[in-house]
Amino acid sequence: MSQPPWRSVAQGSPLLTGLEPSVQEEILKQAVFRKLRRGQVLFRQGEPAAALYVVAAGRLKLVQEDSFGHQVVVRFVNPPQVVAAVAVTPGHRYPVTAVAVEEGGVVLWPAESLRELCRRFPALSLNATAQIAAHMEDMQQRFLELASERVEQRLARCLTRLARQVGRQVPE
Repeated sequence: MSQPPWRSVAQGSPLLTGLEPSVQEEILKQAVFRKLRRGQVLFRQGEPAAALYVVAAGRLKLVQEDSFGHQVVVRFVNPPQVVAAVAVTPGHRYPVTAVAVEEGGVVLWPAESLRELCRRFPALSLNATAQIAAHMEDMQQRFLELASERVEQRLARCLTRLARQVGRQVPE
């Protein structure tokens, strides 16, 4: 019997990198696939972090809102990237709102299942923590750019980052 396409995307995600195939299989048994419509909110900023997600198809926009209601796009997320790795630790809330930019889907692990899997497979916990660290490094780099670079440099970096996140290759 063939596997659903989302399984191979999840297996290629940073969350499962370096794990033995048998361990990946155990982890994937607890995964749930959820379809998303364009514009659908996956989770909202400030809600308890109830699940960790791997983008399986489509694209998500992560938005942060300030106390005045102004929204800032933090980043775009493509397959097979990880979203909401904060769910690996109890008591955290989502720092952003995730919105589907186009029709797609995510593979998710409910927080409790995820934490149990991390107890059984410590390398999974390390992979999730590595995702949190990577996002922190990215935010620190952006802060440094804001504090130290001229507008032209910041704009060039922003456009380059957007091209990497949402750009598509076209034939020449």
